[in-house]
This record gives sequence, C-alpha cells and structure tokens, in this order.
Amino acid sequence: MLKPAVRTIWDSAFQTAPSGLVSRLTPAGLVAPCYHLVSDRPPAHVRQLFQCRNTSQFKAELDWLLKRFKPVSLEDLNSKIAAREPIPAGSLFISFDDGLRECLDIVAPICLAKGVPATFFISTGFTGNKSLCYRHKASLLAETWLRSGGASVKTRKGAITSYDAFREFVMQVKYEDVAELDDCAKQMEVRFDDYLRTERPYLGEDDIATLLRQGFSIGGHSVDHPLYSRIPFEAQVAQTEGCLRSLKEKFPLGTASFAFPFLANDVSERFIEHTLGSKTADLIFYTGSVRPDHDGRVIWRFGVEVGDCSFGETWKRFIGQQQMGKAISTMKSVLR
Repeated sequence: MLKPAVRTIWDSAFQTAPSGLVSRLTPAGLVAPCYHLVSDRPPAHVRQLFQCRNTSQFKAELDWLLKRFKPVSLEDLNSKIAAREPIPAGSLFISFDDGLRECLDIVAPICLAKGVPATFFISTGFTGNKSLCYRHKASLLAETWLRSGGASVKTRKGAITSYDAFREFVMQVKYEDVAELDDCAKQMEVRFDDYLRTERPYLGEDDIATLLRQGFSIGGHSVDHPLYSRIPFEAQVAQTEGCLRSLKEKFPLGTASFAFPFLANDVSERFIEHTLGSKTADLIFYTGSVRPDHDGRVIWRFGVEVGDCSFGETWKRFIGQQQMGKAISTMKSVLR
C-alpha cells in the first residue's frame, strides 16, 4: 500500500497530469480498462461477483475517459504493434469479458453513440446459453438463498444453515469442483438449464455477428473460464486453441486476440510463447502482475468493477499497488 504522503502526491498528479503522461505510466503506454457488463438491474448470476456499472455511471465514465484519452480499436493496436510502431500516448482500449447479453443490449448502443470501438472477449462454452459458468452458478445460488430465506444444504463441510456461511462456501468453490455447486442446486431445486433458457445470460452467435457488423471486435476468453494457474499447460493450450478455433471458424476475426480469464499470475512464459509462436493469437491481454510484453503483443488491462469506485479511483489503486515503481521512474525521466 502507498504511504499517505506518497498517495496524496500521486492523487494530485493523477488529477492534473496530461493524458500523454498518464498513459506512459502503464505497460505499452495504453489505458485499458475492462468490464463485464452494464445494467441498471444486475442479474442474479453476477450480482454476488462484482459491482457492475449502471447506464448512467457508464455513460458518465465514458465521457470522463473521452475527455482525456483517444479510443483505439483492436485492429488499431494490432496494426501498430505488427509494424513495430509505438502506441500513441493517451490511447484508450475498452473491453468486456465473458460474452454477456448486456454487451449487445446495453453496452453496444452506448459505445456506438459515443464512438467507442469496444472489444468483447467471448467464452465459447457459454455462447448461445449452452452452459452456465461456475462463477455464475455460485452467484445465482447465493442470490436464490438470499431471496428465499434459505433452509439447509448439505456440503462436504457439513450442513449449512445460514446465508453468510452458504455464500462463503459457494464463492470459494473452484472450477474443478463445480459438481459441488450442482449438488447444492439440486438440493435447492435450482435448475440451471431453466435459468439459461429463460434469462439467456450470454450472447448467441447471431448476437456476436451483429456486434461485428456494428464495427466492434471480438476475441477469445477460453472455453469455460478456468483460472489458468490452476490447470496444467496442456489444458491451458486446449482452452485457448479450442476457443479461438471456434471463433475463427464462425466469424471474421481480423485480429486474433485472447484475454485470460481472471488473472494471468503464475502462468508460465511457455504458454505465452506457445500461443504467440503458434499464431493461435496475435495479441494477448491479461490482468494481474505485469509480465514481459513480447514486443508489445502481451498487453496489461485492469478491471474497474471494484465496489463503488470511480474509474479514477480504481486507476489510482491499480497504478499505486502494482505500478508505483515504474510510475515513479517514468515520471522522474519525464520531469527531468
């Protein structure tokens, strides 16, 4: 954490610094916030996971960003990087993860109106509402308990009879233990297939085609959203290649891009080198600890759906916690 005196200096610098200087304090000289969805009534499958923006907040946030930065598309980034040209200072790359339906219904119209070329990273195992992500299952179960008052559910930790204990349990279930969520759902008479059919939380293939026709871009986000550091190298490759192969077969991608689900921490450089070397992806996006950029083709993003924090507050938090050393050295060189 930053010391109070340093934080005060940093907060002041952030508010007054020109966008060119601010963007130089990030990897690749690029401001790249990532979201999941925008909604005035967050659906049950995400309500327990993060604080998504409502429409008014998102519009205001875009206005704030557009006063300071110039939006660039996925194709803009790829062409600059392929030509080994620097990304212009003050560039803004906005993306959304998971392929949620609100990206077409709410996000796309707002971005079109404001001239923002967003990119949507798709988990192909959920496209067309074929299945529900394990994290979305956990949120839906916790929401169901909260609304219904709950009762008792038997788990490997014994019987759970309170909402707080149940929420804690389902939120800690890992990708490989999804059967535990399915068992809870059976006991609670929650039918995930019914939810997929009635709520249709994910984009379908026609929806993705519509986004592409509107001028947006899409990329891969794995098949079914595991934390890559918890699966072996072979599974990482299969998740990535399977996702991008499916997208390339069905859609004109242009630039082939991949964004890690969750964090890229503790994923080996072997995976990065394989994915780029095999031409599976032209660009890789990630959140988490800063990694080697492989000639600009591995690009850092940061999530902004953190409590009720504004973009500026979230930006300062990420820069402060993960990039302060780079920021200080860069600022010294600029101000020297």
